Amino acid sequence: MIADPPRLDEIELQPVLSKGELVVDNWWRPGQARPPEPLHRRYWLEVFALALPVAFGLLYQLVIASPRYVSESEFMVRTLAANDIGNLSTLFTDSKITRASDETFAVSEYMLSRDAVDALVARDGLRDMLSRPEADPFNRFPNWFARDTREQLFKHFKNFADIEVSNDSGIARLRAIAFTPQDALTLNKAMLRNAEGFVNQLNSRIFNDSLALAQREVEEMQAKFAEIETRLTHYRNTQNLLDPDKEVADALTRIGALMTKLSNAESNLAQTTTLAPRAPAIAGLASEVDALRDQIAFERQRLSGQHDSLSAKFAEFDRIMLDRTLASRQLESALAQYDKARQDLAHQHFYLQTVVEPYAPDQAALPRRFVNIAFVFAFSFGVYLILRAIVKNVREHIP
Repeated sequence: MIADPPRLDEIELQPVLSKGELVVDNWWRPGQARPPEPLHRRYWLEVFALALPVAFGLLYQLVIASPRYVSESEFMVRTLAANDIGNLSTLFTDSKITRASDETFAVSEYMLSRDAVDALVARDGLRDMLSRPEADPFNRFPNWFARDTREQLFKHFKNFADIEVSNDSGIARLRAIAFTPQDALTLNKAMLRNAEGFVNQLNSRIFNDSLALAQREVEEMQAKFAEIETRLTHYRNTQNLLDPDKEVADALTRIGALMTKLSNAESNLAQTTTLAPRAPAIAGLASEVDALRDQIAFERQRLSGQHDSLSAKFAEFDRIMLDRTLASRQLESALAQYDKARQDLAHQHFYLQTVVEPYAPDQAALPRRFVNIAFVFAFSFGVYLILRAIVKNVREHIP
């Protein structure tokens, strides 16, 4: 005989785990409680997303990270530029000092360049500064993440130097970072010294290039003038003529004197012929008149009318003298431009002026431990909230 199932006074309703299931098969059996989950399964997300990152951050910031010192200085690049013509100040001064913003940016770029790093390594011991025993394994060079190469040293150096240039004032602020106060000061001074050398090199290059161009133009004009002088000397030697202008002036003077004598001779001949037609002096006077006329004709023929006359020689001489005059003026202009270039370069001289001298810090400015710890905690907490929402969403959609 089959026994009746036990009578229940109370019925406990429990939610089903699958859709469409109305009654549990073993509804008459007493329920059994689930065993509690282990702690590592219950709080695994909190441990990996929140506790471990914060613990590593605390360990690095409070134990591993070495203090770093910052030495600051300020500088600007200035130039001595000429005043504008027409200003009232030009009555009292010839020049004024102005800032050169473009050159300040150029110098700032050079100070963080590979050439500057090579100069710091060669002359100022940059490699030794970055590998001090006081440095932690993550910031020392070389380290676990940076090999001992020129490219890695350049990238690592950018973490220890920073330059900000103000667009309003044109003043650049240099921050040099090192593991000791003395190294920070030495690095800052070395970077300023290299920047000043770069400015001097820039001045020398501008000066040499500009003067070389002006000097080359002067040399070309001098060579042209010398070539024309050679032509003039050759002309004088071949034509046996020193100065055609003087020769023409002398010939005209002679013709004038001969014309005066001819006029007197003709007057005497006419007077003698009138007063004494049979005088024996008439023949001498007539001969004198004919000789003067022949001499005047010869002098006129020498001036013009033949291929070797002074007029023919004068045309070639004029061409040479015209070329000589133009070359002389071009040479004078080139010399004036050369002098002006020297004066302009003297006014356009760039130089680096230190506004705030570098100093040796007496307190470490980096790392900002509590700020970094707070950032790690906030970032980890945000990641934890995102992951928890994702896990919860996945659990709700998986049976």
